[in-house]
Amino acid sequence: QFTDENIKKVEEIITTGWFHSPLVNDLERLINEGVTAYAFKFCYRGSFSIVDIFSLSTLKMGMNLGGRLVGLKLFRKKLGACHSDDLVYIFPMKLLPKPLSTELDVRISSILTSYITNFAKCGKPIPNQNDNPDNTTSAIQWTRLKSTNEDILVFIPLTSVKYDYPGC
Repeated sequence: QFTDENIKKVEEIITTGWFHSPLVNDLERLINEGVTAYAFKFCYRGSFSIVDIFSLSTLKMGMNLGGRLVGLKLFRKKLGACHSDDLVYIFPMKLLPKPLSTELDVRISSILTSYITNFAKCGKPIPNQNDNPDNTTSAIQWTRLKSTNEDILVFIPLTSVKYDYPGC
């Protein structure tokens, strides 16, 4: 049966086989070769997810996207973050109606883009000082990978950022 619980189980199986296992394998090889590497797992399920588009019929997708313009969240399933959801938080998506519609969405986007921008500029994903006005989550230093068991930075729904790997 197509229940939300069964869909979530299938999602976990596919995610493990297609994304997590190959990622861990590649990261372990990089670590063993002495390559400086950083990794993050995006578990934050904000107000918009790519799954909101691709899991719906054309009519429902149109209603969902149109509803977002007026603040409605139609046909939304309670699934986790979808593969490529992080792209909405890194790059402006002008074709999507209000993909970052909450204060926390904007804060997560700011933190994530500052880490990535600083990595591109100076080779280290470090937070910007102005992303940390209240001395909280973005002060976390994203460290170089030494182990796939504990050094992967995870963006999660409640506390924004933490270190962990085994699941969201």
